[in-house]
Amino acid sequence: MEVSASYQNNIRLMQKIGTNSSRAQMQQPYAQSFEAIYQKAQESDVTLQSAKSFLKGLSLDELSTLQHYTGLADDVNVDTLSNEGAYNLLMHDSEKYDFNSDGIVQDGAASKASVIPSNMSDAMKEAYVNTLSGMDEKQRFYAMTAVSLQSGHSILDSVNGSQSSDSANQPALTYELLSARINAILHPTGGAYTSSEMKASLEEFWQNFQKNYQA
Repeated sequence: MEVSASYQNNIRLMQKIGTNSSRAQMQQPYAQSFEAIYQKAQESDVTLQSAKSFLKGLSLDELSTLQHYTGLADDVNVDTLSNEGAYNLLMHDSEKYDFNSDGIVQDGAASKASVIPSNMSDAMKEAYVNTLSGMDEKQRFYAMTAVSLQSGHSILDSVNGSQSSDSANQPALTYELLSARINAILHPTGGAYTSSEMKASLEEFWQNFQKNYQA
C-alpha cells in the first residue's frame, strides 16, 4: 500500500472530515463485500503500480461491488483506468488521493475535485479541515463547493487574471487567493448570484477558518 508522508497526512485529515450521511447510506449495502476486497488488497500490498493488475484478478461480482460502493455509473473497465483511478477504487473514501497533484482525484473512471485541495499549504489544510469538522453537512457542502472549484473559468482564475486549461499547473491556493475567492462569492458582480443560505454558510466558514488559521 502507498505510505508516503503526504498521503498518510491526507488520510488523517480526511478521517477528521468523515463521510457524509447520504454517501454512507449508499455504501452500506456493499460495505461488507468491499471490506473483504480491501483486506485482499492490503494482504497483496497493492500500490499505484500494481492496482490494475490486482483488479484484473477480481471476479465480475467483486468489480460490481467496487462500482456500487464507489458510486460509479458504469461497469468497471480495468484497461481504461489510470494507475491513480485503479488504486483509489480499492480504497476507503478517506484514502482516495490526488497522487499527481493536479487537483483532481481519479476514482475508478470518475474524476472528482480533491476534497482537500492539494495546492494548499499544510497549515491551511489543517485550518480548513478543522473548520469543516465543526460545520453541519449542508454548511460543509457549501464551503467545500466554494473552496474546491476546479473549473477553468473558476473564480480563482479570474482573481489571477488568467485561465489555464492545465490543472497540473494550478497556482498555490494561498490565504490571499482563498480570501479573494470567498469574497467574490459573498459579493458577486456581473450578474452572478449567491443564495442567502450559501452566503450565511460561507460567512461562518470564513470567520472560523481565519480563527483556526491564526491559532
